[in-house]
Amino acid sequence: MDDTIGTWFTIGNAGGFGLGALSQYWLITTLPAPLGPIAVGAIALVPLAVQPLIPSPDVGLKAVRESFGDLARDLAVLVRQPLVLRIVVMFALPCAAFTLTNAFGGLGPDFHVSAGLVDTANGFGSTVAGMAAALLARWILRFVHAPLLYLGIGTVGALFTALVIAMPHTPVVYLIAVIGENVAQSIAQVSQNAIQFGSIRRGSPIAASQFGLLTTAALLPYSYMLALDGYGYHLVGNVAGSFWMDAGVSLVACAILLVPVLRWMRSGKLTAPDDDETARI
Repeated sequence: MDDTIGTWFTIGNAGGFGLGALSQYWLITTLPAPLGPIAVGAIALVPLAVQPLIPSPDVGLKAVRESFGDLARDLAVLVRQPLVLRIVVMFALPCAAFTLTNAFGGLGPDFHVSAGLVDTANGFGSTVAGMAAALLARWILRFVHAPLLYLGIGTVGALFTALVIAMPHTPVVYLIAVIGENVAQSIAQVSQNAIQFGSIRRGSPIAASQFGLLTTAALLPYSYMLALDGYGYHLVGNVAGSFWMDAGVSLVACAILLVPVLRWMRSGKLTAPDDDETARI
């Protein structure tokens, strides 16, 4: 069940990101100012319209101050749980973040790629590749435990990133790099989501807070890895520096996690104790 939820969670994320990238570029470059940015902003607000359709528990009306107080108490409980801290460490290290997917939009000139191709590759291309890879990851999880898939795709993806450096900087290689990184990222996110959902006890009153905390930990590498990738670009003077930095740091992070993750898996310390469905992870 957790791998199914994680798969469709990733598909929704990849689809939204890709469709947004494709439509936003077209709107901004086609419509006269300021209509383009206004249209993009309006589209971003559309999901708010479906929120009333999502059922929520009847917990009564609360002031914002009370809600933040509840969140603070939940987090205080969570940070004292070894299970949660183990997964936070896993996600906070950049083993399988693949943050280059967020940088490809600005790397077109390095590969002599037109703006239109950059938009298509990072919009339509990343959407299709991400969805297909998520379904592939769900199938892989039938045979491979989620933490192992997470470390494995992080390692394979880093090697792929290093391999791209040796290729000529052409539009074809750009497409290969964009598709490959998005495939790896989607597989990593499915395994990541399976780990995350498998760590939450069924019926837990602080499940939402745990989900939010682990999601935040998973997003942490996106903040500092983009900075490191940019620093690598500055050191070398071209895109090869970004790729070397991203691949090298990811490989080191995966190597650091390998031994403790294997130990945690053997002792069942990466899953909720009362969740039989995820005992196989």
